[in-house]
Amino acid sequence: MLFKNIKIRIFRALLNLAAMTHLRHFHGHGIHSPFVYNLVRNTFIKRHIVGHDDALYKKMRQIGLPEKASVQLQNICHYLHFSAFEIVETPETFGRQTAYDSKTLYFVPSGAPVATIGALAGSLDGVGGTLVALYPRHEPARMRFCRKLCRQKRFLSIDNRRFIIMLFDNKLPKQHYRL
Repeated sequence: MLFKNIKIRIFRALLNLAAMTHLRHFHGHGIHSPFVYNLVRNTFIKRHIVGHDDALYKKMRQIGLPEKASVQLQNICHYLHFSAFEIVETPETFGRQTAYDSKTLYFVPSGAPVATIGALAGSLDGVGGTLVALYPRHEPARMRFCRKLCRQKRFLSIDNRRFIIMLFDNKLPKQHYRL
């Protein structure tokens, strides 16, 4: 009986050690797309802002996004060479702009209606733009809509719990990654 308890304790200790090792190395492992792997390794893992511009970081902190998520979004903006960013609050704000481009990063904050995400995704699908939905899990309707959108439309999406990045690029395969 004593020998069995020792074996169980050793097994649990080794299991915990393996779990801690896995937690240290989980970023990027299991991602088979070279583009997404490089994106994760060069943006999500960095703890500091890469590049000289920090305007997006400051804006995201003003909105109330945590520091880590703000740094990640700033690094994504730098890594993917976006020249500008725009926060789209309502479908009315969305409708004022006539031309959408692939060099602008579009954000939908947590208080915006779900219809804004759908309308913006429909417009960016044709031009190859990028959409970031902040806090997709705050309300059940928003979460269901984001999941439905990821299943129906053809784009690459990366879910980071605090935001979902939707890359509407025809060169990239339709995939959904959860980090």
